[in-house]
Amino acid sequence: MTNIIRSFLCILIFGSMFVACTPKEIRDKLVAAENVIEEKPDSALMLINSIDTMELKSRKDWAKYALLNVQSRVKTDEVITSDTLIRRAVSYYEDKGDSPELMKALFYNAEILFNQKRLKDAAYDATHAYDLATKFEDNYWIAKVAESISNIYIESYNENEAKKYLFKAIFNYEIAGKRLNHLYNWCDMAILEGNGSNFSRAVEIADSVATIAETQLKDSLLLYYCRKIEFRNLYKAGNYDKTKKSYYELKKLESIRELPSSFLAMLSVAYLHEGDIRKSEQLIKGINMKGADARERAVSFDAYRSYYLAIEDYKNAYRCYDSVQSIQNQEVCALMDNNVALSQKDYYTDKSSESERLLSKSHFRSFLLLLAVIIILIVAFISYKIAIKIRNRKIEENINEITLVSTEKS
Repeated sequence: MTNIIRSFLCILIFGSMFVACTPKEIRDKLVAAENVIEEKPDSALMLINSIDTMELKSRKDWAKYALLNVQSRVKTDEVITSDTLIRRAVSYYEDKGDSPELMKALFYNAEILFNQKRLKDAAYDATHAYDLATKFEDNYWIAKVAESISNIYIESYNENEAKKYLFKAIFNYEIAGKRLNHLYNWCDMAILEGNGSNFSRAVEIADSVATIAETQLKDSLLLYYCRKIEFRNLYKAGNYDKTKKSYYELKKLESIRELPSSFLAMLSVAYLHEGDIRKSEQLIKGINMKGADARERAVSFDAYRSYYLAIEDYKNAYRCYDSVQSIQNQEVCALMDNNVALSQKDYYTDKSSESERLLSKSHFRSFLLLLAVIIILIVAFISYKIAIKIRNRKIEENINEITLVSTEKS
Protein backbone atom coordinates (compact mmCIF):
# COMPACT_ATOMS: atom_id res chain seq x y z
CA MET A 1 0.00 0.00 0.00
CA THR A 2 2.86 2.35 0.91
CA ASN A 3 4.58 1.65 -2.43
CA ILE A 4 1.36 2.45 -4.33
CA ILE A 5 1.05 5.82 -2.52
CA ARG A 6 4.72 6.62 -3.25
CA SER A 7 4.27 5.77 -6.92
CA PHE A 8 1.15 7.91 -7.11
CA LEU A 9 2.96 10.87 -5.51
CA CYS A 10 5.90 10.54 -7.92
CA ILE A 11 3.55 10.49 -10.90
CA LEU A 12 1.73 13.53 -9.50
CA ILE A 13 4.98 15.49 -8.96
CA PHE A 14 6.39 14.67 -12.40
CA GLY A 15 3.03 15.41 -13.97
CA SER A 16 2.81 18.82 -12.32
CA MET A 17 6.37 19.60 -13.46
CA PHE A 18 5.42 18.71 -17.02
CA VAL A 19 2.26 20.84 -16.89
CA ALA A 20 4.22 23.81 -15.43
CA CYS A 21 6.80 23.81 -18.24
CA THR A 22 6.39 25.90 -21.37
CA PRO A 23 6.10 23.53 -24.38
CA LYS A 24 9.31 23.08 -26.40
CA GLU A 25 7.55 24.32 -29.55
CA ILE A 26 6.87 27.69 -27.87
CA ARG A 27 10.42 28.01 -26.59
CA ASP A 28 11.77 27.19 -30.05
CA LYS A 29 9.66 30.01 -31.50
CA LEU A 30 11.05 32.43 -28.92
CA VAL A 31 14.62 31.41 -29.79
CA ALA A 32 13.90 31.67 -33.53
CA ALA A 33 12.41 35.16 -33.09
CA GLU A 34 15.40 36.24 -31.02
CA ASN A 35 17.80 35.06 -33.75
CA VAL A 36 16.21 37.12 -36.54
CA ILE A 37 14.89 40.17 -34.68
CA GLU A 38 17.74 42.54 -35.59
CA GLU A 39 17.81 41.81 -39.32
CA LYS A 40 14.21 40.70 -39.92
CA PRO A 41 11.96 42.21 -37.24
CA ASP A 42 8.82 41.59 -39.33
CA SER A 43 9.59 37.85 -39.38
CA ALA A 44 10.25 37.93 -35.64
CA LEU A 45 6.91 39.65 -35.09
CA MET A 46 5.10 36.94 -37.08
CA LEU A 47 6.66 34.28 -34.87
CA ILE A 48 5.78 36.21 -31.70
CA ASN A 49 2.19 36.73 -32.83
CA SER A 50 1.82 33.00 -33.44
CA ILE A 51 2.50 32.24 -29.76
CA ASP A 52 -0.46 31.51 -27.49
CA THR A 53 0.39 33.31 -24.23
CA MET A 54 -1.60 30.70 -22.29
CA GLU A 55 1.27 28.33 -23.10
CA LEU A 56 3.83 30.52 -21.30
CA LYS A 57 4.23 28.83 -17.93
CA SER A 58 7.19 30.59 -16.30
CA ARG A 59 8.26 34.15 -15.51
CA LYS A 60 11.39 33.59 -17.55
CA ASP A 61 9.45 32.70 -20.70
CA TRP A 62 6.97 35.51 -20.13
CA ALA A 63 9.83 38.01 -19.78
CA LYS A 64 11.45 36.79 -23.00
CA TYR A 65 8.12 36.92 -24.84
CA ALA A 66 7.39 40.44 -23.53
CA LEU A 67 10.81 41.77 -24.55
CA LEU A 68 10.71 40.21 -28.03
CA ASN A 69 7.11 41.32 -28.56
CA VAL A 70 7.85 44.98 -27.79
CA GLN A 71 11.22 44.92 -29.55
CA SER A 72 9.80 43.55 -32.82
CA ARG A 73 6.86 45.99 -32.78
CA VAL A 74 9.12 49.01 -32.20
CA LYS A 75 11.50 47.87 -34.94
CA THR A 76 8.56 47.61 -37.37
CA ASP A 77 7.70 51.28 -36.63
CA GLU A 78 4.78 50.77 -34.26
CA VAL A 79 4.39 53.58 -31.73
CA ILE A 80 3.68 51.81 -28.43
CA THR A 81 2.19 53.81 -25.55
CA SER A 82 1.38 51.04 -23.05
CA ASP A 83 4.23 49.87 -20.79
CA THR A 84 2.25 46.99 -19.21
CA LEU A 85 3.95 44.25 -21.22
CA ILE A 86 7.53 45.53 -21.13
CA ARG A 87 7.32 46.05 -17.36
CA ARG A 88 7.00 42.26 -16.98
CA ALA A 89 10.36 41.90 -18.69
CA VAL A 90 11.98 44.71 -16.69
CA SER A 91 10.69 43.27 -13.39
CA TYR A 92 11.99 39.77 -14.14
CA TYR A 93 15.42 40.81 -15.42
CA GLU A 94 15.93 43.30 -12.57
CA ASP A 95 15.45 40.41 -10.12
CA LYS A 96 18.14 38.45 -11.98
CA GLY A 97 20.77 41.23 -11.91
CA ASP A 98 22.69 43.03 -14.66
CA SER A 99 22.37 41.38 -18.08
CA PRO A 100 22.03 42.30 -21.78
CA GLU A 101 18.34 41.37 -21.48
CA LEU A 102 17.83 43.90 -18.67
CA MET A 103 19.62 46.52 -20.79
CA LYS A 104 17.25 45.91 -23.71
CA ALA A 105 14.15 45.83 -21.50
CA LEU A 106 15.10 49.16 -19.92
CA PHE A 107 15.80 50.66 -23.35
CA TYR A 108 12.40 49.70 -24.77
CA ASN A 109 10.65 50.78 -21.59
CA ALA A 110 12.36 54.18 -22.00
CA GLU A 111 11.12 54.32 -25.61
CA ILE A 112 7.53 53.75 -24.47
CA LEU A 113 7.85 56.30 -21.66
CA PHE A 114 9.14 58.77 -24.27
CA ASN A 115 6.00 58.11 -26.34
CA GLN A 116 3.95 58.84 -23.22
CA LYS A 117 5.83 62.17 -22.83
CA ARG A 118 7.15 60.97 -19.45
CA LEU A 119 10.60 62.30 -20.25
CA LYS A 120 11.99 62.18 -16.71
CA ASP A 121 11.13 58.49 -16.31
CA ALA A 122 12.39 57.76 -19.83
CA ALA A 123 15.72 59.46 -19.08
CA TYR A 124 16.13 57.45 -15.87
CA ASP A 125 15.66 54.05 -17.54
CA ALA A 126 17.65 55.04 -20.64
CA THR A 127 20.59 56.16 -18.48
CA HIS A 128 20.51 52.82 -16.65
CA ALA A 129 20.46 51.01 -20.02
CA TYR A 130 23.38 53.16 -21.23
CA ASP A 131 25.45 52.22 -18.17
CA LEU A 132 24.78 48.53 -18.81
CA ALA A 133 25.67 48.84 -22.53
CA THR A 134 28.94 50.50 -21.51
CA LYS A 135 29.58 47.78 -18.92
CA PHE A 136 29.11 45.05 -21.56
CA GLU A 137 31.20 47.05 -24.11
CA ASP A 138 28.51 46.63 -26.76
CA ASN A 139 29.12 49.44 -29.29
CA TYR A 140 25.85 48.90 -31.13
CA TRP A 141 23.78 49.18 -27.96
CA ILE A 142 25.89 52.05 -26.59
CA ALA A 143 25.05 53.92 -29.81
CA LYS A 144 21.40 52.90 -29.76
CA VAL A 145 20.81 54.02 -26.18
CA ALA A 146 22.89 57.20 -26.63
CA GLU A 147 20.68 58.08 -29.60
CA SER A 148 17.58 57.54 -27.44
CA ILE A 149 18.94 59.77 -24.66
CA SER A 150 19.78 62.42 -27.27
CA ASN A 151 16.17 62.33 -28.50
CA ILE A 152 14.92 62.77 -24.94
CA TYR A 153 17.14 65.83 -24.51
CA ILE A 154 16.02 67.24 -27.87
CA GLU A 155 12.40 66.87 -26.78
CA SER A 156 13.21 68.74 -23.56
CA TYR A 157 15.09 71.50 -25.48
CA ASN A 158 18.46 70.71 -23.90
CA GLU A 159 20.47 70.65 -27.10
CA ASN A 160 23.94 70.77 -25.53
CA GLU A 161 23.35 67.44 -23.79
CA ALA A 162 21.58 66.14 -26.91
CA LYS A 163 24.71 66.86 -28.98
CA LYS A 164 26.96 65.14 -26.45
CA TYR A 165 25.01 61.89 -26.61
CA LEU A 166 24.49 62.14 -30.37
CA PHE A 167 28.26 62.29 -30.92
CA LYS A 168 28.56 59.12 -28.83
CA ALA A 169 25.91 57.48 -31.01
CA ILE A 170 27.64 58.55 -34.25
CA PHE A 171 31.01 57.27 -33.02
CA ASN A 172 29.75 53.92 -31.74
CA TYR A 173 27.52 53.20 -34.75
CA GLU A 174 30.59 53.57 -36.94
CA ILE A 175 32.62 51.18 -34.77
CA ALA A 176 29.71 48.71 -34.80
CA GLY A 177 29.62 48.84 -38.62
CA LYS A 178 26.09 50.27 -38.75
CA ARG A 179 26.65 52.74 -41.59
CA LEU A 180 23.00 53.68 -42.17
CA ASN A 181 22.42 54.43 -38.48
CA HIS A 182 25.68 56.39 -38.51
CA LEU A 183 24.50 58.55 -41.43
CA TYR A 184 21.01 59.15 -39.99
CA ASN A 185 22.63 60.34 -36.78
CA TRP A 186 24.76 62.78 -38.75
CA CYS A 187 21.48 64.11 -40.16
CA ASP A 188 20.19 64.54 -36.61
CA MET A 189 23.39 66.44 -35.82
CA ALA A 190 22.58 68.74 -38.75
CA ILE A 191 19.17 69.41 -37.16
CA LEU A 192 20.85 70.33 -33.86
CA GLU A 193 23.30 72.61 -35.66
CA GLY A 194 20.35 74.35 -37.30
CA ASN A 195 18.56 74.68 -33.96
CA GLY A 196 21.69 76.43 -32.71
CA SER A 197 21.47 78.89 -35.64
CA ASN A 198 24.52 77.35 -37.35
CA PHE A 199 22.53 77.06 -40.58
CA SER A 200 25.44 76.82 -43.02
CA ARG A 201 26.96 73.91 -41.06
CA ALA A 202 23.55 72.19 -40.94
CA VAL A 203 23.12 72.48 -44.72
CA GLU A 204 26.71 71.31 -45.27
CA ILE A 205 26.19 68.13 -43.21
CA ALA A 206 22.79 67.37 -44.78
CA ASP A 207 24.14 67.92 -48.30
CA SER A 208 27.15 65.62 -47.64
CA VAL A 209 24.92 62.79 -46.40
CA ALA A 210 22.48 63.40 -49.28
CA THR A 211 25.31 62.90 -51.79
CA ILE A 212 26.18 59.55 -50.19
CA ALA A 213 22.51 58.52 -50.12
CA GLU A 214 21.99 59.43 -53.78
CA THR A 215 25.26 58.26 -55.39
CA GLN A 216 26.50 55.40 -53.21
CA LEU A 217 23.59 53.89 -51.30
CA LYS A 218 20.73 54.73 -53.70
CA ASP A 219 18.65 55.20 -50.56
CA SER A 220 15.67 57.43 -51.34
CA LEU A 221 14.42 57.52 -47.72
CA LEU A 222 17.74 58.83 -46.43
CA LEU A 223 17.90 61.29 -49.33
CA TYR A 224 14.40 62.55 -48.47
CA TYR A 225 15.41 63.01 -44.82
CA CYS A 226 18.48 65.04 -45.86
CA ARG A 227 16.53 67.27 -48.24
CA LYS A 228 13.99 68.04 -45.49
CA ILE A 229 16.80 69.23 -43.23
CA GLU A 230 18.27 71.35 -46.03
CA PHE A 231 14.91 72.97 -46.70
CA ARG A 232 14.30 73.89 -43.06
CA ASN A 233 17.75 75.40 -42.60
CA LEU A 234 17.73 77.35 -45.86
CA TYR A 235 14.42 78.82 -44.74
CA LYS A 236 15.67 79.67 -41.24
CA ALA A 237 18.79 81.24 -42.77
CA GLY A 238 16.54 83.58 -44.79
CA ASN A 239 17.79 82.21 -48.12
CA TYR A 240 14.32 82.22 -49.69
CA ASP A 241 15.35 81.66 -53.30
CA LYS A 242 17.17 78.43 -52.38
CA THR A 243 14.29 77.56 -50.02
CA LYS A 244 11.89 77.48 -52.98
CA LYS A 245 14.28 75.41 -55.11
CA SER A 246 14.81 73.01 -52.22
CA TYR A 247 11.05 72.60 -51.75
CA TYR A 248 10.48 71.59 -55.37
CA GLU A 249 13.38 69.12 -55.12
CA LEU A 250 11.57 67.64 -52.13
CA LYS A 251 8.31 67.43 -54.09
CA LYS A 252 10.04 64.97 -56.45
CA LEU A 253 10.48 62.66 -53.46
CA GLU A 254 6.98 63.14 -52.04
CA SER A 255 5.92 59.65 -53.14
CA ILE A 256 8.18 58.32 -50.37
CA ARG A 257 6.66 60.32 -47.52
CA GLU A 258 4.06 63.07 -47.36
CA LEU A 259 5.56 66.47 -46.65
CA PRO A 260 4.57 68.09 -43.31
CA SER A 261 2.02 70.91 -43.50
CA SER A 262 4.57 73.27 -41.95
CA PHE A 263 6.64 73.05 -45.15
CA LEU A 264 3.81 74.72 -47.06
CA ALA A 265 3.72 77.35 -44.32
CA MET A 266 7.44 78.07 -44.67
CA LEU A 267 7.19 78.17 -48.45
CA SER A 268 4.32 80.66 -48.21
CA VAL A 269 6.50 82.94 -46.04
CA ALA A 270 9.32 82.66 -48.61
CA TYR A 271 6.92 83.96 -51.28
CA LEU A 272 5.73 86.72 -48.95
CA HIS A 273 9.30 87.95 -48.54
CA GLU A 274 9.52 88.23 -52.31
CA GLY A 275 6.28 90.19 -52.41
CA ASP A 276 4.14 87.47 -54.02
CA ILE A 277 1.09 87.71 -51.71
CA ARG A 278 -1.20 85.88 -54.13
CA LYS A 279 1.03 82.79 -54.27
CA SER A 280 1.45 82.94 -50.50
CA GLU A 281 -2.34 82.98 -50.06
CA GLN A 282 -2.73 79.89 -52.28
CA LEU A 283 -0.19 78.02 -50.19
CA ILE A 284 -1.69 79.18 -46.86
CA LYS A 285 -5.07 77.76 -47.86
CA GLY A 286 -3.49 74.35 -48.46
CA ILE A 287 -2.18 74.01 -44.89
CA ASN A 288 -3.75 71.17 -42.90
CA MET A 289 -2.76 71.10 -39.23
CA LYS A 290 -4.69 67.93 -38.41
CA GLY A 291 -2.37 65.55 -36.58
CA ALA A 292 0.48 68.09 -36.50
CA ASP A 293 2.61 68.30 -33.35
CA ALA A 294 3.12 71.47 -31.30
CA ARG A 295 6.15 72.67 -33.25
CA GLU A 296 4.48 72.13 -36.62
CA ARG A 297 1.37 74.00 -35.47
CA ALA A 298 3.46 76.90 -34.17
CA VAL A 299 5.23 77.23 -37.56
CA SER A 300 1.88 77.15 -39.39
CA PHE A 301 0.26 79.76 -37.13
CA ASP A 302 3.32 81.97 -37.55
CA ALA A 303 2.96 81.73 -41.34
CA TYR A 304 -0.71 82.75 -41.04
CA ARG A 305 0.36 85.67 -38.84
CA SER A 306 2.89 86.84 -41.49
CA TYR A 307 0.27 86.59 -44.21
CA TYR A 308 -2.36 88.56 -42.24
CA LEU A 309 0.19 91.25 -41.44
CA ALA A 310 1.03 91.52 -45.15
CA ILE A 311 -2.63 92.15 -46.04
CA GLU A 312 -3.05 94.39 -42.95
CA ASP A 313 -5.59 92.14 -41.21
CA TYR A 314 -4.26 92.91 -37.73
CA LYS A 315 -7.10 91.26 -35.84
CA ASN A 316 -6.39 87.82 -37.34
CA ALA A 317 -2.66 88.46 -37.14
CA TYR A 318 -2.98 89.01 -33.38
CA ARG A 319 -5.16 85.89 -33.04
CA CYS A 320 -2.46 83.79 -34.76
CA TYR A 321 0.25 85.37 -32.62
CA ASP A 322 -1.78 84.46 -29.53
CA SER A 323 -2.02 80.84 -30.75
CA VAL A 324 1.76 80.67 -31.18
CA GLN A 325 2.26 82.06 -27.66
CA SER A 326 -0.22 79.56 -26.22
CA ILE A 327 1.62 76.62 -27.83
CA GLN A 328 4.96 77.91 -26.56
CA ASN A 329 3.60 78.33 -23.02
CA GLN A 330 2.26 74.75 -23.04
CA GLU A 331 5.65 73.47 -24.18
CA VAL A 332 7.44 75.43 -21.44
CA CYS A 333 5.08 74.02 -18.79
CA ALA A 334 5.67 70.50 -20.06
CA LEU A 335 9.41 71.18 -20.04
CA MET A 336 9.32 72.30 -16.40
CA ASP A 337 7.55 69.06 -15.48
CA ASN A 338 10.16 66.99 -17.31
CA ASN A 339 13.58 68.03 -16.06
CA VAL A 340 15.60 65.31 -17.77
CA ALA A 341 18.95 66.44 -16.39
CA LEU A 342 17.61 66.15 -12.83
CA SER A 343 16.27 62.70 -13.70
CA GLN A 344 19.73 61.57 -14.78
CA LYS A 345 21.14 63.07 -11.58
CA ASP A 346 18.55 61.07 -9.62
CA TYR A 347 19.67 57.89 -11.38
CA TYR A 348 23.34 58.43 -10.53
CA THR A 349 22.42 59.43 -6.96
CA ASP A 350 20.47 56.19 -6.60
CA LYS A 351 23.37 54.22 -8.07
CA SER A 352 25.77 55.93 -5.67
CA SER A 353 23.50 55.15 -2.71
CA GLU A 354 23.21 51.54 -3.88
CA SER A 355 27.01 51.30 -4.13
CA GLU A 356 27.36 52.72 -0.62
CA ARG A 357 24.81 50.20 0.69
CA LEU A 358 26.67 47.36 -1.01
CA LEU A 359 29.98 48.66 0.32
CA SER A 360 28.51 48.92 3.80
CA LYS A 361 27.18 45.36 3.52
CA SER A 362 30.57 44.23 2.26
CA HIS A 363 32.32 45.88 5.22
CA PHE A 364 29.82 44.30 7.62
CA ARG A 365 30.33 40.89 6.04
CA SER A 366 34.10 41.33 6.24
CA PHE A 367 33.79 42.27 9.91
CA LEU A 368 31.62 39.20 10.58
CA LEU A 369 34.10 36.99 8.72
CA LEU A 370 37.03 38.44 10.66
CA LEU A 371 35.13 37.99 13.92
CA ALA A 372 34.33 34.39 12.98
CA VAL A 373 38.00 33.72 12.16
CA ILE A 374 39.09 35.24 15.50
CA ILE A 375 36.50 33.16 17.42
CA ILE A 376 37.62 30.02 15.59
CA LEU A 377 41.26 30.77 16.40
CA ILE A 378 40.40 31.43 20.06
CA VAL A 379 38.36 28.21 20.26
CA ALA A 380 41.17 26.31 18.52
CA PHE A 381 43.76 27.80 20.91
CA ILE A 382 41.64 26.95 23.97
CA SER A 383 41.03 23.44 22.59
CA TYR A 384 44.76 23.06 22.00
CA LYS A 385 45.56 24.19 25.56
CA ILE A 386 42.95 21.83 26.99
CA ALA A 387 44.30 19.00 24.85
CA ILE A 388 47.86 19.73 26.13
CA LYS A 389 46.64 19.76 29.74
CA ILE A 390 44.81 16.44 29.24
CA ARG A 391 47.91 14.90 27.63
CA ASN A 392 50.20 16.19 30.40
CA ARG A 393 47.82 14.82 33.02
CA LYS A 394 47.85 11.41 31.33
CA ILE A 395 51.65 11.49 31.17
CA GLU A 396 51.77 12.44 34.85
CA GLU A 397 49.36 9.61 35.71
CA ASN A 398 51.50 7.13 33.73
CA ILE A 399 54.64 8.29 35.50
CA ASN A 400 52.93 7.93 38.86
CA GLU A 401 51.80 4.41 37.97
CA ILE A 402 55.33 3.46 36.90
CA THR A 403 56.77 4.91 40.11
CA LEU A 404 54.20 3.07 42.18
CA VAL A 405 54.98 -0.26 40.45
CA SER A 406 58.71 0.28 40.94
CA THR A 407 58.22 0.98 44.63
CA GLU A 408 56.15 -2.16 45.12
CA LYS A 409 58.84 -4.31 43.42
CA SER A 410 61.43 -2.86 45.72
